[in-house]
Amino acid sequence: MDLKSLISKIQILCTEQNSNVDKMLKECDLNSSVVDNMKKGSMPSIDKVYAISNCLDCSIDYLLGRTDNSQSHKSAITTGDISVSHNSVVGDGHVGVSIHNGTDTSEQAAFLLNIFNNLNLIDKSKLLIYADELNKNK
Repeated sequence: MDLKSLISKIQILCTEQNSNVDKMLKECDLNSSVVDNMKKGSMPSIDKVYAISNCLDCSIDYLLGRTDNSQSHKSAITTGDISVSHNSVVGDGHVGVSIHNGTDTSEQAAFLLNIFNNLNLIDKSKLLIYADELNKNK
């Protein structure tokens, strides 16, 4: 991970949103030292990068330099023969999902990580057990 690039993207997105880094960190309940520590070479935890990406409404892949599209988390996610489009939040806070054919897998990991991180601990455990069973049955 290129920390200078990560810091630069955070600063640019804050500016684009008429904010600053300290204000953004406060909004996502992170200590103001997070970016200072990055400037000193300390890698942030994935939880902190995730919180920043949510607060800045951008994909983790964008912050980490895996894509140039900051809004890639809002596009269709494709896994092999299906693609999952997560483009709306319904009344109960769940993301609306539709499935259709496709083959592009560029944002699959970010989408799955986002879903996983929004689950409670019990549901995370259930999902991991289910995924393990699916993997065994391949």
